[in-house]
Amino acid sequence: MIDDEELMAGLAFLVKHAHDDYEPGLKLAIDACREVQARRERTRVRMLPAGEMELSVGVANALAQLGCVFVGEVERLMSLPDMEILARGKKARLGKKGLKEVREVLKNIGLGGVWP
Repeated sequence: MIDDEELMAGLAFLVKHAHDDYEPGLKLAIDACREVQARRERTRVRMLPAGEMELSVGVANALAQLGCVFVGEVERLMSLPDMEILARGKKARLGKKGLKEVREVLKNIGLGGVWP
């Protein structure tokens, strides 16, 4: 089995040397391969321990109290409406400032989406 780098190099070679009629299809294949690579990377990041996120101690502790063990669980929590997160996080001392911090870190590691 060839690895991602070999696959991309092979497709780039084909784009350069194949008949022009094949170029649009080959470029679509390259885009599809890049999307697969990006999806794999997002999955890998989601499986990392939440403690590895570069968060302040208080925010990290609050997330732990809320049961967020993995980065993907933090991402799921942040996809909820702000009012729900704040209600859940009240006892754990997770407020608006902490929400902003978590979302910024998620964005920086490639998991930031459009938040509610």
